[in-house]
Amino acid sequence: MYTSRLTWTLILLAFLIALFLFFYVYSEGGLEIEKSLKVDVKITGLARGLIALDYPSKIEIRIKGPSRRVWAVTPDDIKVFIDLRNKKAGEYMVNIDSSLPPRIRLLEMSQDKFLVNIEKIVYRDFEVEVKFIGKPVDGIYLYPPIIRPSTIEIRGPESSVSEAYNVIVEANVDLLSQDFSDSLIPKILNTHGDEILNLESIPEKIHVLIPAKLEAISKGVPIIPNLKGRPASYFYISLVETEPKVIFIKGLPEKLRELNSVTTEPIFIDGLSENSTIEAKLKKIEGIEYIHGGTIRVTIKVNQLTYKQFSNIKISNDENVFIQPDSVELMVLGREEEIKNLKQKDIRVTLSSPILNLGKESRDLVVELPEGVYLVWLNPTKVNVRRESL
Repeated sequence: MYTSRLTWTLILLAFLIALFLFFYVYSEGGLEIEKSLKVDVKITGLARGLIALDYPSKIEIRIKGPSRRVWAVTPDDIKVFIDLRNKKAGEYMVNIDSSLPPRIRLLEMSQDKFLVNIEKIVYRDFEVEVKFIGKPVDGIYLYPPIIRPSTIEIRGPESSVSEAYNVIVEANVDLLSQDFSDSLIPKILNTHGDEILNLESIPEKIHVLIPAKLEAISKGVPIIPNLKGRPASYFYISLVETEPKVIFIKGLPEKLRELNSVTTEPIFIDGLSENSTIEAKLKKIEGIEYIHGGTIRVTIKVNQLTYKQFSNIKISNDENVFIQPDSVELMVLGREEEIKNLKQKDIRVTLSSPILNLGKESRDLVVELPEGVYLVWLNPTKVNVRRESL
């Protein structure tokens, strides 16, 4: 029994020793691991009034050390820097220095030296311009912007400041319906209109106020003459023209939005038998102003209707029905261009109703004419008919 208890005691002790050795090796002992990190590159020792350019903002490094310590290392624990003490404006090939936590070794840097450009920091004043983006709603008039401050100072490397051409702020006025007021970040542009990104402005933001006012707008719309009555018998209107054809009107946007034409006061043409040019007043519309006055000239041209006579026009007929007489003559009336082109084949004469019974009957005649052509007289208007078979 005693021997067995001693054996288990020794086993437990061995296990505890092994466990202690395991943690020792992985924390402070000889087992080491490697790790890669991206770290910031800092500038130190640079004299006031100078700025370093063209150096990488980050580099990749590889470190090695006890596993527990390496696992705990973050990019903030490692200092990678360039010492530019006693350097003046110009180009220099410089080495990168580093500072690491205890028991951590640097194995490799992705770049251990590079060319750095040092320039003087200079200042320059610019007036600020406002660039409008978009278009306000119809009828909104934008007054000149009020800019505070209207002049700013830009600061940065001498080469970049020398490229600066103008300074703008962009005001988005798309669908604007009231005053614009906002603090905007200036953009510093070169002669090509590209933004120079490594310059700063003093102050960092500009306040822009753009007063806006709803004002009347104008647009052109066609004129529709308001004709009343009919011309003289056997006359028709061949042309109506207005001078001008389009009138410009002015009013608030909501008034003009759905107004696509204007009309005249009534123009009476009863009994008109010759061409006529008259002055007519445009109909008044509340809230609408006629820019060039409310009177126009209206020219009305009339033509006399033309007659044409046809003879020997056959009556359309069932072959089993005998019609006496079987043809007619007639006169039609219409506009000159329609009558001139009218042919006998365009006219159809038929019986007013079908013949259903055997024997002799009489029927009125029906004349079918093209649209715009009218019957003046027909001879005969009635015919005798007889169905010989069913």
